[in-house]
Amino acid sequence: MAHALVTAASRGFDNIVIILLQNGADVNCMARVLLRSFKPALHANVNCTPLVAAIMSRQTSTVKLLIEEGSYLDSLVQVGSWSWDPASGEELRVGTCLGEHYNATWCAVEYYESSGEILKLLLDKAPWLLDSPKKGRNLLCHAILCQNPNAVRLLLHVGANPRFSIMAEGGHVSYPMHLAARLGYTQVFKQLMLHGADVNARTSTGDTPLMVSARAGHPDCFLELINFGADLGIVNHGGDTAIMIAERSSLPYSVVDILMGTLNCGGGLISSDISSPRYTSLLEVGVQKLSR
Repeated sequence: MAHALVTAASRGFDNIVIILLQNGADVNCMARVLLRSFKPALHANVNCTPLVAAIMSRQTSTVKLLIEEGSYLDSLVQVGSWSWDPASGEELRVGTCLGEHYNATWCAVEYYESSGEILKLLLDKAPWLLDSPKKGRNLLCHAILCQNPNAVRLLLHVGANPRFSIMAEGGHVSYPMHLAARLGYTQVFKQLMLHGADVNARTSTGDTPLMVSARAGHPDCFLELINFGADLGIVNHGGDTAIMIAERSSLPYSVVDILMGTLNCGGGLISSDISSPRYTSLLEVGVQKLSR
């Protein structure tokens, strides 16, 4: 009966789910069934519970029914595509059903349903899972990693902490802003800042999101962070500023061009160290360009 129940849940056959449960099927059983998804791409036999099958298939009414019937929300399944090194915190896309084991709420983030109703149902039932960490990360981090601004928006709206500390086993600490800046997700870090994230948050090595975006070679993120008031004068533990890192990185535009883009759009530049020779020389070049 387990296979029938998981299959019915994945297809959204609520009447059949009810009949099976009334005849003794275990709402938290596991079975291997064929599941399909367009995004993320999935066409595979997956070992999962009825709840997870319904989540991955975006069957909202079935998810609601299974929650009411007592489905466990914290049972771990392996249906995701992401893994990360607990020591360094670096992520790796390993392929569907090869990623980290996680619970139903993480599944609802990765297999996000367009209205967000499934994720809201799960968090209404188990709000403690919102910021419950897994290997130093939380749901908000996973939504950023999955490149899903809608999930990020929903999580922030229901109270996710935009200043959550991402902890690696090696002692390295960073924040969601750094993750979004490293991955180049401009739309996401805009949402984070609107909900109280610190544009100048510093990692345990002293890096700001501006430095991280420069090192990763994301000019749009670099420019947007400056527009949001990122400090150009902060120095990390290695003695580098964001400008110094940008000049050594793979940014497709020169630092002067990026700074001038900010000024041309009516923005301003903020630096806690205006006496820096490099900062002063960049401004001089910029003034020369603007005066032409």
